[in-house]
Amino acid sequence: VTITDRYMIDVGSGAVLGAGCALAGHMVVYNEAGRWVVTVAAPVVERQAIVGGNAGLGPGARLLAGQMLPSGRRVAPFATWPRSGSKPEGNGA
Repeated sequence: VTITDRYMIDVGSGAVLGAGCALAGHMVVYNEAGRWVVTVAAPVVERQAIVGGNAGLGPGARLLAGQMLPSGRRVAPFATWPRSGSKPEGNGA
């Protein structure tokens, strides 16, 4: 498990972090103007959620309670899994 900015992550009770998963509290990317931009926000894994092996959450991303983020899947900054309109995974608790 890789955690950047460990003081910024929020992992709920009973959540499971799979082998090789990543929770990133910050990300640096180029914007449209060709400048570096730093995004900083806490990724959230709600209670009883499961982050699959080698999956990851970017800054501000949220894994909803009782849901499973499949192995290898990445959630973009400030996005939520499951996405609205998609079939939920996990036990739905």
